[in-house]
Amino acid sequence: MASRVDRVDELQGERERIQKKTFAKWANSHIVKVHGKECQLHDLEHDFKTGIMLMKLINSLYQTPIPKKYNANPKIRPQIMDNIALALQMVEEAKIKTNFLHATHLADGNLKMILGMLWAIILDFQIKGISVEEMSAKEGLLLWCKKRTKGYRDVHIENFTGSWTNGLGFCALIHSYRPDLINYDSLDKNNKKENLTLAFTVAEQQLGIPALLDVEDMLAEPDERSVMTYLSEYFHFFSKVNEADVAGRRVAKIVGLQMHLDEMKTEYIAKAQKLVDWINSNMTELAGRDFGGSLADVQKVYNEFLQYKKTVKPTKVGERLEVEGEFSTLQTQLRVNNRPAFVPPPGLHPQDISDLWDRMAKSESERDEALRAALLRMVAIENLVLRFMTKYNTLKQWATNTKPSVAARDCGSTLPEVDAKLTLNSDTKDDIAASSVRMAELNSISQQLQESGYSGMSTILAAIEELNGMFSELKTLAEEREHMLLEEKEKQEELEKRRKDYAKQAREFSRMIQDSNDALAEPYRATSLSQIHSLIESFADTHKKLLHHENEFSSIKHLAKKLEGVTNVYSIVEFSDLHARWEKIQADFVERDAALKEELARQEEDERLRLEFAEKVKEFKAWIKTESSAATSGDNIDAQINDVTAKKTRIGQCHMLADLETLNDTMSGRQIVHNPHTDETVESLHTTYKSLVDVVDKELVTLQKLKADQQGSKVPPEQLEEFKEMFTYFDKDRDHLLERFEFKACYASLGHDAADAEVEQILAQITHATPGKVNFDEFVDFMIQKTADSDSPATINSAFQTLCHQDRWISEDIVRRYMDPKTAEWTLAHMQRNAEGLYDYQSFVNGMYGSS
Repeated sequence: MASRVDRVDELQGERERIQKKTFAKWANSHIVKVHGKECQLHDLEHDFKTGIMLMKLINSLYQTPIPKKYNANPKIRPQIMDNIALALQMVEEAKIKTNFLHATHLADGNLKMILGMLWAIILDFQIKGISVEEMSAKEGLLLWCKKRTKGYRDVHIENFTGSWTNGLGFCALIHSYRPDLINYDSLDKNNKKENLTLAFTVAEQQLGIPALLDVEDMLAEPDERSVMTYLSEYFHFFSKVNEADVAGRRVAKIVGLQMHLDEMKTEYIAKAQKLVDWINSNMTELAGRDFGGSLADVQKVYNEFLQYKKTVKPTKVGERLEVEGEFSTLQTQLRVNNRPAFVPPPGLHPQDISDLWDRMAKSESERDEALRAALLRMVAIENLVLRFMTKYNTLKQWATNTKPSVAARDCGSTLPEVDAKLTLNSDTKDDIAASSVRMAELNSISQQLQESGYSGMSTILAAIEELNGMFSELKTLAEEREHMLLEEKEKQEELEKRRKDYAKQAREFSRMIQDSNDALAEPYRATSLSQIHSLIESFADTHKKLLHHENEFSSIKHLAKKLEGVTNVYSIVEFSDLHARWEKIQADFVERDAALKEELARQEEDERLRLEFAEKVKEFKAWIKTESSAATSGDNIDAQINDVTAKKTRIGQCHMLADLETLNDTMSGRQIVHNPHTDETVESLHTTYKSLVDVVDKELVTLQKLKADQQGSKVPPEQLEEFKEMFTYFDKDRDHLLERFEFKACYASLGHDAADAEVEQILAQITHATPGKVNFDEFVDFMIQKTADSDSPATINSAFQTLCHQDRWISEDIVRRYMDPKTAEWTLAHMQRNAEGLYDYQSFVNGMYGSS
């Protein structure tokens, strides 16, 4: 029995020995901060005898002033007792509960009472911060240790003694916050001394946590109070680290958002600048007027322009709407996230781009007009060339056919024959002379081609020169033959007048028919309503002139009837041939009249379709503009989503594009390739419509994402489960309410260090159903608010202050510690740096929100 008592006494003595060292180290870690390294505890039984060291300890912990009337060098017991009384009065003012402690205990060096006093001080200052009652404080600290080391190999925290002897518990605590300091996977539970040494050394050298415990004491029989004292140092240190982590996460998230918004601005500027550059370059190209020198060249340029309007322009319409959509999306995100509106560089605002776009549209219209004018000019040139070549070939053929008759040397053997040949030669001379009119027409056409800039003028001029030579030769030959025939005529006196009259009239009538055929050879296919009207008017004049020759035909017919059966050597025109040609020319005029009327009807219908298409395009574009500029309802996201959803429904129900497609199919079937009343095509309208749909879809997705971000789960499921586990654990009476001390212990177990005054303030703010007692919903709401990443200048500045310990400036290494490399680089690049290499976070934050 005596040996058992001795063993108890031995264990008690061992605990006192360990506590003596631990408590002294703990006290010294605070005293030296205020009173210097020369002022430390060495022997607890002796050092508290004068009361002076107790005064300095309380002063160091609670900033309670040391009484001025204390005796700095007491010699006699009354002086010592007075000092101790003053020291205990400071303890009482600090509201430290020291049950049964008297001044004599300190004066007489009662170690057991001194250790009890120090434990009371440690509880109040170091551990009471975890809760009000000691038991709750103990449970809160133990539960915090369990939570932080959960899942670590060979760590099972159940108490403050044996659970810590292998050192892995301390290593796991450090590793859970600072994995960079300890390679936990390399540790072995059997290397207890090495593990403890590693943890105590790292904690002291890297974290500034004093080594209150000795490794040898932990290997033997750890003292619960000493271990609690040491672990409370871990708790208070890492609770500040936890606050810094929350602040760092908050700063990183908000800075990441700002970086994303800046990237959106940069992307918008790049796309807008690219579009503006294209518009300016395109306007320069549109201003060009070199279309080539032939109809094929101009037609090629015009086809390229039509292809541009059909393919390139619609794509750029899409890019423009995409730029406008990105600007709208950016402004929405800025507005919803409480950021100032984005002001693009000069010339890159959507309205600036719209104005520039309108100028480009005007340039397109002017180029289209110039191209169509050039096309019409080249068509006119082609028609002139056709007319020229027709007349040229006719004259050349006539000259070729006439040459043998004027070059002949046979004058006939009778007067009629001579007279006939003379007359024929005279007529030929008349025809040669009359050809000057046609040559004048050729020269007139040549002049028109010259003035129109026809590139083949050398061929035209060569043809005229050739005809001039041929007719000059014919004239000479005719004159020579006439001289020869006149000599012969003296031998031929009788002239058959009737045959001559017939020959003359038939010849003139035949020439008239030829002229009419020339008129009918003119092209009658038109490209516009005005052109067909001009052709009809010209045809009417020609037809009217033809009808005036009816009497001439009757006269010729009468002469031919009297000459039936008689050979007429004076004429090569047979009446039957002349009659057939007359009937044919009349039939051709009737046919041409019907064809022109049909062409007129076709052009009128084409024009009606063009006008209808242009009007529907105008209505469609007005509708697109209305829907594109439709404003959403203020800053309320739900109202904005409803507005955009309604807009999307309206767009989906639009039938105007289908009507335009049907009308375009009709026009394509009629081969209508140009519409002077509008520059738009079905393809460009399709692109515009699709771009509007894409912009609205993108805007809706953006708003829905913003709503999801704002409404999204307020707290992750695993965190909610953690809150519930802690709440249930500390709800000791199972009344689903946390008392003040229970709430404080629960809050501490989650890693938050709060003073009593702060706890009272929190309870006043969050308890509503039962004042002073927290139910689970109130607890969860409070924890959400505590951990939420609120977005305002004040909260972000506060988070930065937490990271840099309330300093005005922040260092680069702190920024990099809490942000990924990309975000850190962006943040540092946008902060002002002072001469000491520190960064001004306040100006940075205020700049993000557009405040001063």
